[in-house]
Amino acid sequence: MTHPIAAVLDIGLVFSIPLGLAIWQLVVLKRSIRRDREAAERRTDDAVSPPPRGVGPGVGVAPHGQRQGHPAAPTSPHKGEESAGGHAGSQGP
Repeated sequence: MTHPIAAVLDIGLVFSIPLGLAIWQLVVLKRSIRRDREAAERRTDDAVSPPPRGVGPGVGVAPHGQRQGHPAAPTSPHKGEESAGGHAGSQGP
Protein backbone atom coordinates (compact mmCIF):
# COMPACT_ATOMS: atom_id res chain seq x y z
CA MET A 1 0.00 0.00 0.00
CA THR A 2 1.33 3.34 -0.94
CA HIS A 3 -0.88 5.44 1.36
CA PRO A 4 -1.56 3.71 4.68
CA ILE A 5 -3.16 6.84 6.12
CA ALA A 6 -5.71 6.90 3.29
CA ALA A 7 -6.45 3.20 3.82
CA VAL A 8 -7.03 3.70 7.55
CA LEU A 9 -9.27 6.68 6.79
CA ASP A 10 -11.30 4.65 4.28
CA ILE A 11 -11.76 1.73 6.67
CA GLY A 12 -12.59 4.12 9.51
CA LEU A 13 -15.32 5.75 7.43
CA VAL A 14 -16.74 2.39 6.44
CA PHE A 15 -17.22 1.44 10.11
CA SER A 16 -17.89 4.83 11.70
CA ILE A 17 -20.77 5.89 9.45
CA PRO A 18 -22.98 2.82 10.15
CA LEU A 19 -22.02 2.93 13.83
CA GLY A 20 -22.95 6.61 14.03
CA LEU A 21 -26.27 5.98 12.28
CA ALA A 22 -27.05 3.10 14.66
CA ILE A 23 -26.32 5.23 17.73
CA TRP A 24 -28.45 8.05 16.31
CA GLN A 25 -31.36 5.65 15.75
CA LEU A 26 -31.08 4.42 19.36
CA VAL A 27 -31.21 8.01 20.62
CA VAL A 28 -34.29 8.71 18.48
CA LEU A 29 -35.95 5.52 19.74
CA LYS A 30 -35.22 6.40 23.37
CA ARG A 31 -36.74 9.88 22.92
CA SER A 32 -39.80 8.38 21.24
CA ILE A 33 -40.34 5.90 24.08
CA ARG A 34 -40.00 8.70 26.64
CA ARG A 35 -42.57 10.84 24.78
CA ASP A 36 -44.98 7.90 24.57
CA ARG A 37 -44.67 7.20 28.30
CA GLU A 38 -45.25 10.85 29.17
CA ALA A 39 -48.30 10.97 26.89
CA ALA A 40 -49.68 7.79 28.51
CA GLU A 41 -49.16 9.31 31.97
CA ARG A 42 -51.03 12.43 30.90
CA ARG A 43 -53.89 10.33 29.54
CA THR A 44 -54.21 8.30 32.74
CA ASP A 45 -53.98 11.45 34.88
CA ASP A 46 -56.73 13.07 32.80
CA ALA A 47 -58.86 9.92 32.83
CA VAL A 48 -58.65 9.49 36.61
CA SER A 49 -61.35 11.57 38.20
CA PRO A 50 -63.33 11.15 41.40
CA PRO A 51 -66.39 8.89 41.08
CA PRO A 52 -69.83 10.52 41.03
CA ARG A 53 -71.57 11.00 44.37
CA GLY A 54 -73.15 7.88 45.79
CA VAL A 55 -70.91 5.51 43.84
CA GLY A 56 -68.44 3.65 46.00
CA PRO A 57 -65.77 1.13 45.15
CA GLY A 58 -67.10 -2.09 43.68
CA VAL A 59 -70.47 -0.68 42.66
CA GLY A 60 -71.33 -1.69 39.11
CA VAL A 61 -68.69 -4.41 38.97
CA ALA A 62 -70.04 -7.90 38.46
CA PRO A 63 -68.39 -10.77 40.37
CA HIS A 64 -66.63 -13.45 38.37
CA GLY A 65 -69.08 -15.73 36.59
CA GLN A 66 -72.04 -13.36 36.79
CA ARG A 67 -73.46 -10.93 34.30
CA GLN A 68 -73.90 -7.38 35.44
CA GLY A 69 -77.52 -6.74 36.35
CA HIS A 70 -78.28 -10.48 36.63
CA PRO A 71 -76.79 -11.70 39.91
CA ALA A 72 -78.15 -15.26 39.59
CA ALA A 73 -77.24 -15.81 35.92
CA PRO A 74 -73.71 -17.20 35.49
CA THR A 75 -72.01 -16.55 32.19
CA SER A 76 -71.09 -19.36 29.86
CA PRO A 77 -68.07 -19.29 27.56
CA HIS A 78 -70.00 -21.20 24.86
CA LYS A 79 -73.25 -20.17 23.23
CA GLY A 80 -76.10 -22.57 23.78
CA GLU A 81 -74.43 -24.44 26.63
CA GLU A 82 -76.83 -25.38 29.40
CA SER A 83 -75.74 -25.08 33.00
CA ALA A 84 -77.05 -28.50 34.17
CA GLY A 85 -77.27 -30.40 30.87
CA GLY A 86 -73.62 -30.61 29.92
CA HIS A 87 -72.42 -29.46 26.51
CA ALA A 88 -74.85 -28.14 23.94
CA GLY A 89 -75.73 -30.72 21.33
CA SER A 90 -74.87 -33.72 23.50
CA GLN A 91 -77.45 -36.50 23.57
CA GLY A 92 -78.61 -37.33 27.07
CA PRO A 93 -80.74 -40.28 28.32
